[in-house]
Amino acid sequence: MNTPQTSVPTIFTGIVILKDKIAANTYHLKIQSQNFSIFHDITGLAVYLYLSDPYYDSAARRHHAYVWDYDPVYHIADFAITIFSDDTLKDWTQRIQEGDTVFFIPSLLEGSPDITGDHYFLIGTAASLPLLYQIYRALPVVKRVTSVIYAEDKENIFSDLDHSFPLNFFCTRPLNPQVMQEYIQKYFPKNTGHTVSCIAIDDDTDELLYKYIQEHINREIRKM
Repeated sequence: MNTPQTSVPTIFTGIVILKDKIAANTYHLKIQSQNFSIFHDITGLAVYLYLSDPYYDSAARRHHAYVWDYDPVYHIADFAITIFSDDTLKDWTQRIQEGDTVFFIPSLLEGSPDITGDHYFLIGTAASLPLLYQIYRALPVVKRVTSVIYAEDKENIFSDLDHSFPLNFFCTRPLNPQVMQEYIQKYFPKNTGHTVSCIAIDDDTDELLYKYIQEHINREIRKM
């Protein structure tokens, strides 16, 4: 009897060339790797960063991280790693230093954003800023954008790489879907044509807010 073969992902390596604390719970990492050259479009791309050496630790945990920006000439990718209650991620982020080797595999779930809409709703938290900044930069300037980024404290907020703050921020403690719904109801325009949403919080909250927008703001809205 033949045993089905399990596909083992190719593990890539990179070198940390910059580590900088940019917010109360967020570190900016620049990682250089020739392996990044295989990616044709980094908008919406994510990787899984190993939090220990996978060749020595078969149970090594992985952290899902969106590419914030990418330099194709020098094969350098930017990441913003936000840590809150995850002790393993916190220990890894504090331990990693410039010159260290990191291990990663690409996530195959993301793709290029839908730029066919006329209006975009971008909703997330400080942890999803790299993705939302990426999408904002990728959209043609003629597109309209309505956004809100939720944070418990202003110290958790950081700018885009060009030091701009193109998205709207709203600080509230604690974060909960009801507060988000109230903000959306008050500030988001209703029934805008050809509207696309990108909600990047967590799976349950994303679906709840998407349904809320469909029912109360725009029935024709599409998911990115």
